[in-house]
Amino acid sequence: MRGFMRIVRFLWKDFEPCFKLLNPDRNEEILLPVLNHGINFKLGEKYCVGYFKNGSLRPCPRRAKIERGSQCELCKKLDEYLPCVKCDGSYCLLPSRRAVCKEEVYHVYLATFGSILKVGISRDKRLKQRLVEQGCDFGAKIATIKDGRIARRVEQKIRGILDIKDRVRGAEKTANFLSSPETGMKLIRDAVAKLKTTLISKYLVPPQFYDLRSYYNIVDVKPKFVELSPGARVRGRVVSAKGNLLVVKSEGDYLGVNAKELVGYEVET
Repeated sequence: MRGFMRIVRFLWKDFEPCFKLLNPDRNEEILLPVLNHGINFKLGEKYCVGYFKNGSLRPCPRRAKIERGSQCELCKKLDEYLPCVKCDGSYCLLPSRRAVCKEEVYHVYLATFGSILKVGISRDKRLKQRLVEQGCDFGAKIATIKDGRIARRVEQKIRGILDIKDRVRGAEKTANFLSSPETGMKLIRDAVAKLKTTLISKYLVPPQFYDLRSYYNIVDVKPKFVELSPGARVRGRVVSAKGNLLVVKSEGDYLGVNAKELVGYEVET
């Protein structure tokens, strides 16, 4: 595959990390698996990838060039997914979807990234996929709740009780790339034991544990994190993929690349 393409998405398709590339001239998409494959991208300009509406990605109305992220300000306002990401359960940020949200089943989970513990929620059938997408070492389903707004409230109460995160930055995931199984499992078990002594206990179910490490092909090295910018070249073999973090072996070095930061770039391949 040669020519100019645009990276419009990074995703775990059937638990395999892939880039979705678009040929802007032909409006053709290619799904490119990356784990244990070589990549060779020269980064050009960055463009807005559009916005989500009714479950599908719509093209940016302005075909806007951007400097960071993957969306222009207009597409952030049009996106129906972002308000739900920002929701903390105090009030609905997307009233047009409230009726659907009330009928959906969500799982509240705990997840570890090395020594970091976080809480989150996921729709019923996406829990394991969601954990892998984030690059968790271990996860545990601890509550099942109907109504997304209530699930968010419970998530935020758990965050306060345990004094933990509900979001983990890419740099933090990179710093905790290598993990101890004993540390991760103990963090989750201790957290569940504490929650059982609080009012949150009425929502708890017996924990269902997930060990996600086998999906990532972890190499026993700490990668050097790479900052991306126009004109840079990302070249080498992807030897590990942990959530958004790709470990690229390039001329003997192990480089850490945030795949989400590549989204939007026009690349020469």
